Order: sequence, then C-alpha cells, then structure tokens
Amino acid sequence: MTQAVRKKSYKEMFRQIILLTGLLLLLAPSVLKAQSDTNAPAAVDTTAAPAEEPVAEEATEEESLISPSIEFIGVQKGDNTIDLKAGLKAKVKGQFINLYKMKVTFFQVMGEEERELGFVITDRNGRGIFSVKADSLLKTDADGKVYFKAVFAGNKAMETAEEVTEFKRARLEITPVKEDSLLFAQIRLVDLGTGEEVPVPETLVSIFVKRHFNL
Repeated sequence: MTQAVRKKSYKEMFRQIILLTGLLLLLAPSVLKAQSDTNAPAAVDTTAAPAEEPVAEEATEEESLISPSIEFIGVQKGDNTIDLKAGLKAKVKGQFINLYKMKVTFFQVMGEEERELGFVITDRNGRGIFSVKADSLLKTDADGKVYFKAVFAGNKAMETAEEVTEFKRARLEITPVKEDSLLFAQIRLVDLGTGEEVPVPETLVSIFVKRHFNL
C-alpha cells in the first residue's frame, strides 16, 4: 500500500514539473521582447517644428569717438624763421586731457592748394613745435598774409581735427640805447608781407624782461 502511494506521488510531482517547464517556455518570448523594447532608442517626432536658433543682437548704438581740438599759433622770430606751435587736447569724461605722442602735420595753405611742410609728435603736455626755415618759399595772398594749417588725422578712438592760423610776415627790430647813464629800448615794426619793408605806425608793442621763471 505504501509503495503504491509513493508511485502516485512521484507521478504527480513529475506532471507538475512538466507543466511548470511548459509555462516558463511560453512566457520566455514575451519577457525577451519586453527587454528588447526597453533598450530600443526613443522614437523622434519628425513633424515637430525645429527649435529656433538664437540670433545675435546687432549693436544699435555706435561707440562714440573722442573729439580732439587743436590750439594753433605762429610765432615769427628775429632770424625770419617761423615757429608753428600746436597743442592737442580732448575732453574725456568731463575733463580735458593732453594727447601724448600724437602726430600733427603742418601745411601751408595757398588758396585751394596745400603744401605739406612736415610733422611733429606731441610731448607729454600734448604740444609740438615745427620750425619753418627762413629760406622756405612762403607765398602770400593779395594782402600779404600767409596761411598755415595743423592737422591731426585721428585714429580708431579719435576723430580728425584741424586748425588754421594766418598773419602777415613782419620783423620786429629792438635796438638798445643808452642816454645819460639810462638804458632804453628802441622798437621798430616792419611789415614784410608785400615783399617790401614798410614801417607799421601806431601799433601797440609790449616789452618784457626775461627772468628765471616769469617775464
């Protein structure tokens, strides 16, 4: 009797094992398919509108350039040479500064024509002096005047600048005179603009004594 029960139990156990194995075989493809689907790349919607690329904003305001100015005078000397003196400065952030190591070019202006004379580089005070030799061919207008122009060509940070000065060629003669142990200075101003020496009457002339610091 015991032997019959054991055989029946073994058969029942064997049958359950076979059923379980078949069930696992049926479920295996679904599991593998699910795993393969999770590893697949996500689908891309090609109908969606493309993302807009950022557009660089154009500068609406141009950087303002510095506007320099030129102080320009001509000084006639006793040896008939002319010193052209130029000072270059600009207003930056509410304050005037001297423009250092800048090129200033000088021209003689003759009507519509301009003749370049030369140039200077400004010093630490923004100033430069160009000397015109006495033997230079300086043409005058009908009134006997000569015209000169100082030009700063500008650069990436500064605008151009120019200034004109005019005057007649002249000569100032100073002769020391001693009378009764007193020293005097005799002054004579001569107009050379017309090519002839013409004394200039009734003209105010200032006289200074040169000291170590001031006149």
